[in-house]
Amino acid sequence: MELWLLIVGTDYLISNIRRIKNKNGKISEGSIHKGHGYAVTKISKNNNYRSVNIHRLVAEVFIPNPENKPFVNHINGRVQLLNRMITQGSLSERYFQVGIGHLKYQVHHLVALAFYLKEQGKDYVNHIDRNPTNNKVSNLKWCTQKENMQHAISHKL
Repeated sequence: MELWLLIVGTDYLISNIRRIKNKNGKISEGSIHKGHGYAVTKISKNNNYRSVNIHRLVAEVFIPNPENKPFVNHINGRVQLLNRMITQGSLSERYFQVGIGHLKYQVHHLVALAFYLKEQGKDYVNHIDRNPTNNKVSNLKWCTQKENMQHAISHKL
């Protein structure tokens, strides 16, 4: 289900599937920037037009950032830092992971933390389609260790 939220300080809405809507209802998905390959769009904020990366807007609007961390973790394993340096995640034990500081995180776990409330006792994240590289929000769900093992056994993982 597509969810629309206001981009603070603008007359634009952004959806959880990275589409932008202006005050007249016109929807845009931006255009791909040839230099870095990300979708960008121009928006007016306080009457000043500027180009912005759409993934950055989605993160700012939909993902809580109480510690004001300066990066966006991508589902494909890349990390966008404020200085525009992009690092590719690595594949470890079939799962994408990214290094943040001195710690490594599995991408599917970060995605679940960002988009789903974690229930007490459910500390594991299952890939519903059994594909460990498919880290789309719709393919992930929190589960217990027992549920995780049952899922693996029943699907011969």
